[in-house]
Amino acid sequence: MTTIKLNLVVFIQGIKTFSEAEYSSKNAQNKIEMDMTKVKTHTMVVDKKPIRFVVGKNKLVRQSLNVFEEAYKQWISNEVPAGYTKSEWFKLSKLQKIAAHCQLITHDLHGVGYNYQIFED
Repeated sequence: MTTIKLNLVVFIQGIKTFSEAEYSSKNAQNKIEMDMTKVKTHTMVVDKKPIRFVVGKNKLVRQSLNVFEEAYKQWISNEVPAGYTKSEWFKLSKLQKIAAHCQLITHDLHGVGYNYQIFED
């Protein structure tokens, strides 16, 4: 039977996309909830017509991943993942190895942070 050994929560920067007209009307009504310093306007041509749209950063999104016991054991084993040398990996403690794997997953998901919880047997 497979059991969940670790729960990893990755925080990912959310975004919203608006047409330029929609952005202007919502901004005038103060209905946009985003960091206005990080808004970018883009133009895309579709059927020879330019379409302007606005992309802005929004609240963080949480993505939760469960790690089964088999994967957890591999994470804390002496098998060296990409980006580490044998000598570096062997010096790490169990918790440091788990953190290293969490950082790799967070990086691959373009996350800005993570949190994890280890479940005891």
